Amino acid sequence: MSDRWFPHAAIGSNGVATNESSFSEMQGEALLTRSVCRVAGALPRNVSLDGMRGVAALFVVLSHVVAGFAPSVYFGGRADEDAWWWTVFSVTPGFFVINGAFHVHLFFVLSAYVIAGSSDGARTPLLSQCAARIVRLSFPCAAAILLTYMLFKLDAMYMAKASEIVGHPWIERQYSDPNISWSHALAEALGTYYLTGGSILVPVLWTMQRELIGSIGIYIIFKSASAASTRLMAYVAIAALCVVARLEPQNYLCFVAGAAMYDLGVVKRRPPRQLVVAAIALGIFLGGKPLSAPSLSSIYFPLVHFADGMHVTGLIYPLGAMLLLFGALTSPTMQNILSGRSGAFLGKISFSLYLVHFPLLGSVQAAGFVYFGYTSSIALACVTLVYICVVLAVSTAFYAVVERPTLGLLRSIKRAHRPQLAT
Repeated sequence: MSDRWFPHAAIGSNGVATNESSFSEMQGEALLTRSVCRVAGALPRNVSLDGMRGVAALFVVLSHVVAGFAPSVYFGGRADEDAWWWTVFSVTPGFFVINGAFHVHLFFVLSAYVIAGSSDGARTPLLSQCAARIVRLSFPCAAAILLTYMLFKLDAMYMAKASEIVGHPWIERQYSDPNISWSHALAEALGTYYLTGGSILVPVLWTMQRELIGSIGIYIIFKSASAASTRLMAYVAIAALCVVARLEPQNYLCFVAGAAMYDLGVVKRRPPRQLVVAAIALGIFLGGKPLSAPSLSSIYFPLVHFADGMHVTGLIYPLGAMLLLFGALTSPTMQNILSGRSGAFLGKISFSLYLVHFPLLGSVQAAGFVYFGYTSSIALACVTLVYICVVLAVSTAFYAVVERPTLGLLRSIKRAHRPQLAT
């Protein structure tokens, strides 16, 4: 096996962990989770999962700010003379906070777990499940694409000017062509990202292809096998296929893992507290593995050296995501922290947060950087704080105007089909 199909960071076509987060995580949005679980009756709602998804989405937002406007912090490299801490994150477990690549894996694992719960015992026909999933993902994505196109037409995008100041390959690739046609915007709004695995207008939509494939795969498995033991064997076979055929195992193994954790009944078990704490600590450690190659003195050197030798470097982040999900399901302390008011709020708007933050990165954050933020680390921090406040406000509005009506539409469709399903 070659290392090229197990990259150190699972990233999309635009080259960074950026696009992360799911990934699609978003998918188990709080209200949808509640609705889905009532229908299936299999998976009691765990509010902490909403909080985990919301916090992960916020970390993805932060990761793109750092990758774009302080690349030494994210990718490693030359440190700023006046900010020694710029390279600390790139060589220590502190990278967990800004590691968007890892949090996308966490999105995928969370999404798979929730989807498995909604599929267990569900009477909805397979085609209806798939259609509902497409609607759930596509309507908000289309709105985000149109929002970005509008910002381009208003000349509100400053990413190109910011890239001239930063001079790093990652930011130079973002929105490098301002002359995007309306036909291209319309095509993307209609879902070409499902086919191409990427989007020019909203780069984070690379996750949607993987999210949809993973979701449909779980639907099919649950429709085909009623016994958990049979499904577990299917997961093993699919995992082996992904590895042998090199089908993005670093991404799709997350869906396999999340669904398997549901069928293994992790939430019903009461493991020793010491085991749970160790799992959470190890999950954070693995999620904090920097993107840059560790030096001999780094605490990550033995791990990366061993993983490289075994050609399984790409499994580090999925394994870390599994361990953190295990913690969220079994640790009362972690559940209390994640299910608080702030966690619930972030969980509710997590998909909206994921979708709108990148166009706002190219407009609000980039504009602030061009006119003020490049002057010092403090100035950049002030610009970023304003940007995050704007992202939270716009995400809340986006949820109210786009996401909530979409969820309402899906619930209406489900209610309309219930009499037919009962007969």
